[in-house]
Amino acid sequence: MKKKDLIKPKAIAISHSYADFDAIASTIAASKLYPQAVPVLNYSCEEEVQRFLSIYKDYLRLTPMHQVSFEEVELVIITDFQDINRIKPLVSERKKRPVKIIVIDHHPEEKKTPGVNRTLKPYGSTTTILYERIKRKKINFSPIEATLFLIGIYEDTGSLTFSSTTVKDMEAAAFFLKNGAKLNIISDFVFPPISDTQKVLYTQLFSALQVLEIKGVQVGICAVESKQYVEGVSFLAHRILESTNVDALFILVKFKHDILIIGRSRDEKIVQIHSIMEYYGGGGHPQAGSAFLKDKDMDLNLLSINILRNIKRQTKVSRQVKDFMTTPVKVVNSNTSAEDTLKIMLRYGHSGIPVVDGERLVGIISRRDIERMNEEKLKQRPVRYYMSRNPVIIRPESSLREAENLIVDRDIGRLPVVSEKKLIGILTRSDLLRALYGIQKSQSKEKLNTSHPPDQTDIKMLIETLVPGAELHQILNIAKIADKLGYSIYLVGGCVRDLFLGIASNDIDLLIDGNALQVARNYKSKHPEAKIVCNSKFGTAKIILNESLIFDLASARTEYYEHPADLPQVSSGSLREDLFRRDFTINTLAICLNQDNFGKLVNNYRGYEDLKLKKIRVLHNLSFIEDPSRIFRAIAYLLKFKFSWDLKTKELAINAMESGIFERTSRFRILSEFINLLKEPISISKALVLLNEIQAIQMLSSNISIQRSLLNNIRKAENLSIHLKSGESWTIYLLLLTLSIDEEEMEEIMDRLKLNKKKKSWIQHFRSNYLPLLEKLQEISHLKNSQIYELLQPFQDEELIALASLARGKQRKWIEKYFFHLKHFTLDSTGKEIMKWSGLNGKPLGRLIRKILLTKMDSTIFDKDKEYKLAVQQSKGDTSNEI
Repeated sequence: MKKKDLIKPKAIAISHSYADFDAIASTIAASKLYPQAVPVLNYSCEEEVQRFLSIYKDYLRLTPMHQVSFEEVELVIITDFQDINRIKPLVSERKKRPVKIIVIDHHPEEKKTPGVNRTLKPYGSTTTILYERIKRKKINFSPIEATLFLIGIYEDTGSLTFSSTTVKDMEAAAFFLKNGAKLNIISDFVFPPISDTQKVLYTQLFSALQVLEIKGVQVGICAVESKQYVEGVSFLAHRILESTNVDALFILVKFKHDILIIGRSRDEKIVQIHSIMEYYGGGGHPQAGSAFLKDKDMDLNLLSINILRNIKRQTKVSRQVKDFMTTPVKVVNSNTSAEDTLKIMLRYGHSGIPVVDGERLVGIISRRDIERMNEEKLKQRPVRYYMSRNPVIIRPESSLREAENLIVDRDIGRLPVVSEKKLIGILTRSDLLRALYGIQKSQSKEKLNTSHPPDQTDIKMLIETLVPGAELHQILNIAKIADKLGYSIYLVGGCVRDLFLGIASNDIDLLIDGNALQVARNYKSKHPEAKIVCNSKFGTAKIILNESLIFDLASARTEYYEHPADLPQVSSGSLREDLFRRDFTINTLAICLNQDNFGKLVNNYRGYEDLKLKKIRVLHNLSFIEDPSRIFRAIAYLLKFKFSWDLKTKELAINAMESGIFERTSRFRILSEFINLLKEPISISKALVLLNEIQAIQMLSSNISIQRSLLNNIRKAENLSIHLKSGESWTIYLLLLTLSIDEEEMEEIMDRLKLNKKKKSWIQHFRSNYLPLLEKLQEISHLKNSQIYELLQPFQDEELIALASLARGKQRKWIEKYFFHLKHFTLDSTGKEIMKWSGLNGKPLGRLIRKILLTKMDSTIFDKDKEYKLAVQQSKGDTSNEI
């Protein structure tokens, strides 16, 4: 670019070269705070950052460094680093004249430079520092900018998991998420799929990985040589760290002339990465850093040894079991009665206790085992009859990671610490949490009782807080009618679950221990403006006041299945029976609404406890056998609420799939539940992974295989679906998921789902045309805008998103260009004006307008005057179909 073509701003915002997301995000954020400043990209950026900028560059006014002249710059805002000497044009200009410089950074303070105004805060990211000012000044930003800001925070804080993460980082993340940031876009860039060259290097690194223990700290180190330079090594380091149990990881990659060193640490208190990297001329954060060595002759093995010596010298904290175990240990001998053992555990608040003979450990007994005994004479017997023999033990010199693995893998609450066959201490789950994560078990009564269900007063306050006033008023009116009829009435199911999760629910389900139809009819007599819909067969009724005030009433009933996977048979039943027919314990909660017992919780199946434990648990072993489609609801809850499987429940789900019982289930029921899952505000790609884990994909079709490529396509579709105006993104996921099945099976699925003609039409169109189109795009090296437009115009928005998800490289860029820009392209002139200029109407006019539109797409300068000239020129010889 010629010097005269360079832009000459008065102010710029800029970060370091080879910019990461926090650098770019803080640059854009700085330009929001200083609107006169042009955000500048300092020469280069990481691969994933470049991919983000390629897609969203039209939303970010970021100017490359080579297009900027510093000749007239009066103000420079530098973010995410402090060394102004790394900006050569700035150094040159400062020699000629004064330039005001503001530095905003979250790294430790470096050498001070005279005349530089610094703002340094020890946050997890620089973007967080700027967030405080953006929020205080109420500065507006777009959803894409919010997404970039959140990615910047996520990247530098390890998705808010690094110990360097502060409360302010959490606040900033929540602020940007609340104000438009898109998590599905973020996951695509924070955890992107790895390229082929990265896969090769990843395999090399993993094969070369060695794990050493230094003062109980597990340190992984791997050193390899690569024939070609590979982008994104830092991302590979993150992947390897997440795939191992090491506390710190160091990666050394020798390219042709350089050696790249990357370090990662789970805890800055153990190994401070930036300190080690500074020794080699690099830098970074306490938990992440890198360095480049320009020494092609350096031996990697010697360098590895040198790094390990530095780690040993800098590691101040020991992470061995002996440093955190509880000692002395409260024990009982093998002849102590079970009853006395229980008293000791209750007195000292232990959930288990070691059993010894002399100093030798012979077993361990848990409080739960003794509490299960329902006969007094059993409790009088010696504890040796009930203890677990050959307990899992650990050495005092073992690392905490080893202890953690034992506790998790064996699902045990405590590890006796044994040295020379003597019991010298015990490491409990609480000790481990305190050592690894700083989590302390509270001693206050209020905290200890949080697992107990709240009382009626608390529940009443919860209802009044989370149920909108108009809804609550009508619920109370319905409850008064039930009271007069002598019926018990309850708030049940999902709305109760959501109340305890702190979520306002729109679906109000009321259970009547009596005749729900009678309650609905009596309500109608008092409120004639209401509409009621009754179903006498199932004993249900719906009260409709308006679109936002709808109440579902049901008579207490029971269900039974004559045959597994059949539709249930329904008959009247009690409250307890009605709750027992539900899918999971978290949906069995009921709150009484009668005046005398308002707010009383019915918790017959420990649903409240499972809510607090964040567990998905079925009520009985045949739950998935009776209705396999419940699995889809389980997956939705797992992701929607960030819950986990009860281990037995997951096993029951797998067993149901292995039995093949789903083949007898109604196809419509299975497909309907699956579509409901696709409509949930969750990551569909993660849902498919979870379904695949329990072999549930076969319920949809035996011809669907969940491969990595399919998951990548679904993730891309999720990212693009936020731009879909119809909100029917589930159809895209269904389409991508079913591409492997034949036409006949697809027709059957669409018929079962009762899709309308429009949806069926574009699905069939896509399945017939997507492969030829992608192949054609692959063969073409260059396309004009008008050619892209004509190729892609026949496709619906849903099809375009599916196409972009399947496409690669230039194919995807062309499709996204059409989707985001070309399909919205318009003329400056109106149809009436062109009709007046040309004297045409009907089809010839339509062809002329299209001709002008396509011509304008390919032109760099095309105003309304040119539209007029082209309209006149083209129309003179047009009498039929020439245009």
